[in-house]
Amino acid sequence: MEENKVGLAPRVMAQGATGPKEYGLLVTDRRTIFVLELKSNAAIGGILGGAIGAVIASATDTRTSINYELADPGLLATMKGSVAIPHESLEHMRFKPGFGANKLQVKYRTSEGKTKKMEVMLTPPIDYVKERKAQGKKGKEAMADYMNDVQNLFRKALPLSASMKVEWSR
Repeated sequence: MEENKVGLAPRVMAQGATGPKEYGLLVTDRRTIFVLELKSNAAIGGILGGAIGAVIASATDTRTSINYELADPGLLATMKGSVAIPHESLEHMRFKPGFGANKLQVKYRTSEGKTKKMEVMLTPPIDYVKERKAQGKKGKEAMADYMNDVQNLFRKALPLSASMKVEWSR
């Protein structure tokens, strides 16, 4: 059965053990795929200390560039660092407005039956913010627009089942 892309949130951020991780969030009609694009090793720099530590840490950062329009969702789901969540395994999703960043919290079951959580900050790309500012909006409004765009992706894609709870932001 073919998997259809519903849309993309080009940038969401999560805190990793060695530093921040930047994901692209691809939503299809069957699953949500967090595709790891940048893994920072900032914590290594902190451990090593000083300018030399920062240089070593930034040299070990890994960035992946992806053309989401051409990429196959199945391939993206299997890339190192990706997190693919079938929609039928979603238990709870919450959009939470914040002061510095809006958040998306996802609770789901793995194929082994374990409950997992993922929390990301909905951080709009710089081009997105610049475009909104050119329309006369402020930074906070651009962030709210981005969260609304991500919510609309999920509204189009998710099967509304009785077993899943979604808390939309107002």
